[in-house]
Amino acid sequence: MSNSVLVAAAQLNIFNTNALNFQVIKKLKELGVDIRIFIPMDRKTQRICIQEFIAIDDIALNIGDIEIEAEIKESEYEGIKIYALDMPEYFDMDNIYDQTNEAEKFSCFCRGILKALPIINFKPEIIQCEDWPTAFIPFILKEKYKDITFYDEIKTIFTFNNIGNQGIFDIDTCRYLDITREELVSKGLDYYEQINFMKAGLLYADKITTVSTNYVKDISSQMFGNTLENIINMRQEDICGILTGIDNDSNNPQTDQRIYVNYSIDSIEGKLQNKKLLQKKLGFEINDDIPLIFFNSNLSCEKGIDLIQYSLPDIMKDNVQMIIMSNKTRCEEFQEEILEEFLQRATERYSDKFLYIPFDESMLYKCFAGADIFLMPSAIEPCGFGQLVAMRYGAVPLVKEVGGFIDTVKFFENDMKNATGFSFKYSNEKVLLYTIRRAIEVYKNKDVWINIQKNCMSQDFQIDKYIKEYIQLYSALVKERYCIC
Repeated sequence: MSNSVLVAAAQLNIFNTNALNFQVIKKLKELGVDIRIFIPMDRKTQRICIQEFIAIDDIALNIGDIEIEAEIKESEYEGIKIYALDMPEYFDMDNIYDQTNEAEKFSCFCRGILKALPIINFKPEIIQCEDWPTAFIPFILKEKYKDITFYDEIKTIFTFNNIGNQGIFDIDTCRYLDITREELVSKGLDYYEQINFMKAGLLYADKITTVSTNYVKDISSQMFGNTLENIINMRQEDICGILTGIDNDSNNPQTDQRIYVNYSIDSIEGKLQNKKLLQKKLGFEINDDIPLIFFNSNLSCEKGIDLIQYSLPDIMKDNVQMIIMSNKTRCEEFQEEILEEFLQRATERYSDKFLYIPFDESMLYKCFAGADIFLMPSAIEPCGFGQLVAMRYGAVPLVKEVGGFIDTVKFFENDMKNATGFSFKYSNEKVLLYTIRRAIEVYKNKDVWINIQKNCMSQDFQIDKYIKEYIQLYSALVKERYCIC
C-alpha cells in the first residue's frame, strides 16, 4: 500500500463543480498519488468513458433472504482508472438522483465498493467518500469489516459540498445496509426516526472536508447547520475547508476561443469589445455607460433567485442591463414553473434591457467576458465556483457575506483599493437592491472600476494551490509523507 486513494462518488463529475472534482483528481495523479475512482454504472458514465468497460467479476449482496447481483467493471478516463458497479435495475438511467429507491441503490453501492476491493486487487490507504451517497462507507468499514485482515488500516475521508443534501430516508431502509433498526439506534445513527446518510459520514469518517474554511464556521451554527451543527462542532478537530479552485488554463480570457475577443489584465479594453458584441447579440443598447449584470445558477431560493424576483421591478428602473441564465434547477416542479413564467414575462416587459435564457454553454463564457457585474446573491454558499470564474474574466462579483464568498472575494465596503467585489449581509431584496445601486454608482467612475476589474483578474485560485492541502491531509491521516513530485 503506497500513496493510494480510492474516490467513491455517485457520478464522474467532469464539469468540476463538486468538492473533489475531476481536475483535482487528475492533479493528484500527476503528483504521484495512485488515485482511482469507483462510481455506479449509469448511462452518463457509459457515454463519458471512451475506453470500453471491461467486466472483472461478479459480486452478490444479501438483503435478508434476497440476493442482489452486481458486476464490477473497469475502464479509464484521461489516465485515471475507473471502476464501476453495474446494477442495471438501480443505475441504468440518465439521472440516478431520480428520487426513487435512492436509499436502496446507494446502500448497495456503499456495500458493493467495499466488497469489490479484494476482487479488483486494490487496497487503498484512504477511501475518500464524496457526498451523502457514499457516506455509509466509513461506518460499514469500521463495523462490518473490522475483523477482516484485508481492510486493516484503511482510513476514510468524508467530503461534502452542501450540508443541506443529507440523504434522509425511512428508517426501515437500513436493511439495505445490512443493519438492523436496533443497531442503527445503538450506534447513534438514527435521525428523528429516520436514517441520515450524511450523519453516518460525519460521525464515522476519520477526517472530513468541505469546500471552504468559512463554510465550516457557518455550518457549526444553528442557522446553517441543518440540524447537524452539534456533530460538526464535535468533529471540529477533524474537519477542514479546502477550496475547489479553478483551472487557469481552461478559464483564460487571453486564450479562450469561446469568447468574442481575447484579452488580458494588460489589454483589458478587450473586455469592452466583448461587452459590445454581447449587447449586440442580445439586442440590448450598445453602450459602455450601461452596466451589464449577469446571473447564472439554479432557480432556487438558496441561490437567491427570490431576491432577484422581488427586487427586479426596482432594478429595472435603473439604467442597467441584465441577463439571467439558469441551469438545471433543484426546485419543486411547480416552483420552477412559476419562476420561469415570471422571468419570461420580465423578458417581454423589459425586452430592451432584460433577458432570461436557459443554460447555454456556448453563451456562458461570452457572458462572463461581456458582463460588468456577476450577481450571485446566494443565501448560503459553501464555496462558489461562478465567482472564481467571473473574476478571472473581470466580471465583478456581487455576493452575500457568507460561506466561500468570504474566503474568495475582497469586499469593496472593507477595502476599496484592493476590492474584488461588492457584498451585502442580509437576505433581503431591499438590501440587495441597495448593493446593486451602490455598485452602479462605483461603475460610473471608470478608473475605480477598472482597478476593481484588474484586482479580480490578478487573483489566483489555480487549483494547484489547493491540491497541496489534500496532500497534507492524506499525509497526516496515514502518518507518512505523500509524494509531491
